Order: sequence, then structure tokens, then C-alpha cells
Amino acid sequence: MSDTTETSSATRPTLNSVPFFSIILRPVFASIQPIWKAFCAFRWLLSRPLNTLILPKFVPGFVNVPILKHVPHICIGEILFAVPAFVIAYLSYEASFGMKRSTDKSGYIASYSMYVIFFTANKANSLVTFVLGIPFERLIFWHKLWSIVVIVTGIFHFFCAYDRGGDEGQTNYSKYGPEPNIGKFAFEGEYQITGSLLFISLILLVVPSILSIFRRLYFDIWYYSHVILATAAVVLVVIHGTLNLLIVLAWWVVDLGTRYLLMTGRLYPREASLRAMPGDIVEISFPKTDALEYDPGQFLMISIPKLGFSQFHPFSISSSPNNKFVTMHTKSIGGWTQRLMELAKKESKVNILIEGPYGNLAVDINDSNRYKTVVLIAGGIGVTPLLSVANDLLQQVQNGREMTKIRFVWTIRSPDILQTMKDKCDLEDTSGVSLLDDRQSIDALQLDVYVTGSKSKGATVGNIVTCMGRPNIDQIFSETKEAAKKKGEGTVAVLVCGPMGMIDECRDASRRWSDACGGIKFDFHEEKFLL
Repeated sequence: MSDTTETSSATRPTLNSVPFFSIILRPVFASIQPIWKAFCAFRWLLSRPLNTLILPKFVPGFVNVPILKHVPHICIGEILFAVPAFVIAYLSYEASFGMKRSTDKSGYIASYSMYVIFFTANKANSLVTFVLGIPFERLIFWHKLWSIVVIVTGIFHFFCAYDRGGDEGQTNYSKYGPEPNIGKFAFEGEYQITGSLLFISLILLVVPSILSIFRRLYFDIWYYSHVILATAAVVLVVIHGTLNLLIVLAWWVVDLGTRYLLMTGRLYPREASLRAMPGDIVEISFPKTDALEYDPGQFLMISIPKLGFSQFHPFSISSSPNNKFVTMHTKSIGGWTQRLMELAKKESKVNILIEGPYGNLAVDINDSNRYKTVVLIAGGIGVTPLLSVANDLLQQVQNGREMTKIRFVWTIRSPDILQTMKDKCDLEDTSGVSLLDDRQSIDALQLDVYVTGSKSKGATVGNIVTCMGRPNIDQIFSETKEAAKKKGEGTVAVLVCGPMGMIDECRDASRRWSDACGGIKFDFHEEKFLL
């Protein structure tokens, strides 16, 4: 879940976060939109207490330790999400080692975790996303947590079976059998064999997934092994006796069918333009169609068959929903993105497979009553999703929305990326207002660009004057808070996308500068792709 504290109802809710429902209900969506809008309003209302931080502000905040740095930002919703996992683990322990231990009961409890794993594995059509509004990329942590619970409860179940014997009591190799041998027991009979193979599959699935460094260095190996092992786990768990899981798997099939048959195969464009841009940036673009609806800040999963048919990679959408073209930008940093850059230098048109859009902002910036001040902080190519958000906000202001301040802070290593993105803005028909367009003059906008590279110098790009050095995050929050107070506002939206150090610093600042009771609250959203 996110670190946001409070949000409210959207002014233009869409169903695109659950594409299956969007596709099925699109013909009648106009008639049911009031119902959907009321549901979204209730969902945002429910999120307020759930996203309240538990620990007081005097608890140390920014700690440069991977796990501890998140402790001060734990909210009520995260506790509620975590409690069932610990309850299942406890019940499994009691069923496996307690006074009334039972092999069957231990197995049933272990299977409950499998249901949660598959529900949180739905990418496009997650029911959790539909009900709670939590996008799948923020469910990844809980998917991992419940995967660990499956491993733990599986171990409990195995030792209970070894202690109690097989279906018909003690077996030859069980603990109290004629020849007790735990290794041989693991492969004695159908249930033990399928259970042991299932456990091995889960271990091979979970361990590399938890170790993010393995995914980053050997993504292809991780991805294909994940698909193969997940399929094997499904077959083995059904053979082992958990037939009810087939109900959950049926929805999983719906999810896969929506993504790979409807999205990529029928509804979305299958050709895109590629452009190699200065600063090692690649632009992917294609005409926006009625079928592809998206909100600012969302991303698409893209596959370019020439670089690998089944390799889908996340790309933030840098265009706003008002634009006639959908555009995405990525920086070449080696591996797949390097091959993409080489392809863009040779070819301007490529076949493409698209699924999505995915992701939801954790703050409802479309609520004009709640958010009159929005702060967007980007680092490097992390500007892409925030550029979409900023342009959409500027369009809303031009259409009459009242806003006090849209403060956009962008840190870059050299002015090259600014020049590249600005040139792109000047060349294209944006079909709306653009943050980097010299022609726009919106009083509420403040654009601050910082050049951090040691060998770079400040520069003026069009009407944009850059500053040398890094932004003072505390000063930004202090100035924003003071201005919001003078206008009588109660909440400020903060959206950040960039390096983890920047995200951590801004998350901590949002917590420290928020008032405990009343006053100003900074509602925080972070954007990252550590999938």
C-alpha cells in the first residue's frame, strides 16, 4: 500500500484499472457511470483511515537501511493486510503441532495462502484492485509475503504428515513407522511425491523473486522459470487435492485471456514509431485509439517481438490523455534498453504488443476541492509519468479548475535530457497544454530544473533557466506548507518518481512536514518499477 494519508473521490473515474470489466461494460458505461463514481468516492473515503500512519513523528524517519527505513511509514491498512498472514501461519502451526493436530486440517490451512497468491498475481484484472483500488504493482509486496507464508505453512504441513503418517496412518518411512526416514518419506506415495515436488517448485519460485538483485541481473531466466514453475505448482496443487483452487485459477485464466488475446491481439495498436533521441533516450509512440483509455501517471507493458516476443517491459506514459498520440520514453542503460536504442537507430517503425494500462495514483489529484496545491518531484527519466500528470493538471487549469500551485521540480545530470524533451514538445501536436512549452503561461505553475552533474553547467533552454546543484527538499516542503496555510488549504499532494534515494527523502519529508492533528497534510505517492 502507499504512504498517502488521505484522498477523496475522482471527478472522472474510469474502469481501465480492471480491463475485463472495462471491455465488457464499455457499451453501457455511460449509464452506470454515476454508480461507478459513487463507488470510487466510497473507496477513496475508506482509504483515509486505512492510510493513516501508526507511529508518531518523533520516531526517526529516513534511515538508510533497506527494511528499517519503511518502519515509520507503516499505516493501518498495511497492518490489516499483514494480520491475516500471521493468523494463517499461527493456525497452521497449531494444526500441525498443537494438541489437536491434524494432517488434513494442516493441509487445508496451507492451501488458503495459495488462494491469496493467485488473487494477488492477477495483473490486469485483480479483484483486489477493483475493490480496494490498489494497483497490482503495489500488491507485489503482499504477493511475496503470502508466498513466504505458503512456504512456512507447507513446512508445517510436511512435518505434521511425517509425524501423523499418510492417509491411512503410519507409513513405512513415517516418524513412527517401521523404518523412519524423513528423506524417503518425502517421496513415499502419491500425496508425499506431489507435496514434495510442489514445495520444491515454490522454493524455486519464491527465493529468486524475493532476491531483487537476481531479477535485475537475470530477468529472462527469472521470468521464464517463474512461468514454468507457477504452471507446475498449479498442476501439483490440484493433484495434491486442493480442487477448490480451480475456481481461483478460472479468474486467472480470464486475466491472461484479457491481456494476451484481447489487449495485445485485438484491441490495441500493433505498430509503433521508434525514435532515437539525444541523451540515450528512446521514444515509442503510436496513435491513441478509443480502446486504449488511460489516466495520467499510468504505464503500459510493451513487447517488441524483434527484441523478444514474450518479454513485456513497463513504460510510463509521458503523454497526457488529451494528446492524440500515446508516447513513452526510456533511457538506454544496457541490456534490453540498449538493444532497443540500437533498433531505434536502424528502424523507425516496429511491430509492438501492448497490455495495460496499469497503475493508479495513490492520491486523487482530480479532486479539485481537496488538492489545490500539487508538488511533483522527478529525477532524470523519472520525469515521464509526472510529465503526463503535470500536463493533465495544466489542461484542467486552462479549462477552469482553480489551483493555487503546481510546483514541478526536476533534477537532471545534464541539460541534454531537458533539451531533448523540450524539442520533442516543440515538434509535436500536443493537443493541449504542455509543461515544457514556452507558449503556455499559467500563473499557478512553478518549474524548477536542477542540474546535478559535476561536469555540467547551468543552461537556459528556451524560457527555462536551470540551477546548479540539488534541490533543498525541506525548503520546498516548508515553502509549500506556508503558502498552503495562507490559502486556508488542508492537504497537499506530493508525487515523486526517480532514484530510490530521492523517493526516500521525499517520503520522509512528507511525514515530517505533515501536522499531526489538523493543519497541513502531505499526501504522498511514489512511482517506481522494481517488479
